[in-house]
Amino acid sequence: MQSLMSSLVSLASENGNKVYVMGAANVGKSSFINKMLTTEKKSSSKKRSKTPQATVSNLPGTTLDFIKIRLPNGITVIDTPGLINKGQLTSRLTTSELRQIIPMKPINAITLRVVEGKCVLMGGIARIELTEGRPVFLTFYISNEVKLHPTDSEKAEEFLLKHAGQLISPPSSVERLKEIGPTESHSFTIEGDSWKKAANDIFIAGLGWIAVTGPGRFVLTLTVPHGTSVGVRESLMPYDAKHTTAKFTGGRLSKKSSRPGSKNYGWRA
Repeated sequence: MQSLMSSLVSLASENGNKVYVMGAANVGKSSFINKMLTTEKKSSSKKRSKTPQATVSNLPGTTLDFIKIRLPNGITVIDTPGLINKGQLTSRLTTSELRQIIPMKPINAITLRVVEGKCVLMGGIARIELTEGRPVFLTFYISNEVKLHPTDSEKAEEFLLKHAGQLISPPSSVERLKEIGPTESHSFTIEGDSWKKAANDIFIAGLGWIAVTGPGRFVLTLTVPHGTSVGVRESLMPYDAKHTTAKFTGGRLSKKSSRPGSKNYGWRA
């Protein structure tokens, strides 16, 4: 962060001493600015007056106008309103639903073993199915408030219509499930070579991502609201599967294993 701050100061001095922070809504621009301000303050040996900070919220749209924050070193940092990305799920949800899918606490990753013909519902707004291949570990990095539910792929639609807003949320009701609109499915082929390291992540804009772990070739089908941006990338946290494996029994997810020094790491109901 100190190196980044030094680069920004150098570039800003050539461009009117102004730094604009821009990006999609709710990606952490204001949090980034506050971290940058803290770093700048610590780097100085002199006592300085308290520098204003950007307002941070877990909900999109908190920054409604250009907010100028002048640093003691003469640089002005300008926090800008987030750009609306139509490919993000957040643009389709109500405030109460947003409070569920946008993490307010550290995420407890959960790993489930999925076999061919089975799927995992991520609330009622997304699901992933193993269409072809040997059993695979899927590690979910999504808000703890989004309920995960493994089920038979052929029964998924019926289950959603029956339990949306109750066992399955978000959305908050069957009516909201219909309002979110039609879905579309994307097929991804993943080549893995180990149970120890995830081969790839499948990401869902505005929701999170799923790490895919296991040896062999897997064909996975991801179903999301129409127009949602999805894709495959190199795994960001490839070694979490063995620490976060859970079982689904009695309608609940639970795990017993934990990382050294982290009691009940990843447990989730």
